[in-house]
Amino acid sequence: MAEDSLFNDSPEDQDPDEQVFKSPGVHQDLVQYRSVSKSAVIAVAVSMVSLLAVLDFSLGWFLPATGIVLGLIAIRVTTRFEEHVSGKRLALAGFALNTTILVVGGTLFTIEYLTEVPDGYQRISFYTLDAEGVSTANPIAQEIYALKDNKVFIKGYIHPGVNGLGRIQRFVLVGDLKTCCFGGQPKPWDMVEVVLKKEHHLSYDMYVHKLWGKMDIGSGGHIAVGSTKEVTGDVPLQGGYYAIDADGVK
Repeated sequence: MAEDSLFNDSPEDQDPDEQVFKSPGVHQDLVQYRSVSKSAVIAVAVSMVSLLAVLDFSLGWFLPATGIVLGLIAIRVTTRFEEHVSGKRLALAGFALNTTILVVGGTLFTIEYLTEVPDGYQRISFYTLDAEGVSTANPIAQEIYALKDNKVFIKGYIHPGVNGLGRIQRFVLVGDLKTCCFGGQPKPWDMVEVVLKKEHHLSYDMYVHKLWGKMDIGSGGHIAVGSTKEVTGDVPLQGGYYAIDADGVK
């Protein structure tokens, strides 16, 4: 009897952790352990990053869209293989968050797009300006040249060739982050020289800016077509085709 007591401890003498793991309920949970759906986890993580899409929906809309797809995949997997994969609530949360962000961001973007152009100004883009003429002597397409002296509205990024990091009055506007961030010589139809009025306050950054003013095209403007001059700061740029005297900027 004494020997049996040495090898068969009473429940009171057993280690608490050992009692827990020997309990039938816990043992069953360990046997039925299910892995968490990776798609569900990623969908929730993407929803956090997707909040940045609200700041610039035109560039970041794909983030919540990706989160929605991942959420749907996770919901399907966790439903079909419920005994082996967990995380359905997480998948539903990721899907709901990304859907909300996409809807809210898209709505705000649409409202802004429909109301951002001031009265009397025509919306153009760098895609609009990317139209070559028929020859070197006539490098600008006729439909683009028709914009000369018109009031236009355009959005873009400040080329890094500016004079210091303080307030700037003249700069080159470019259409994409690649040209904006890494500098270099833009193509003649991918740059617009901008002159701000003294009351405008603007400094170099990597955010998209909206500006509106009178369009000038060709050698009669601030930049002589095909010339080389210091357009902004200390960076010499080959002259482009377009220039705008800005009436306003954001």
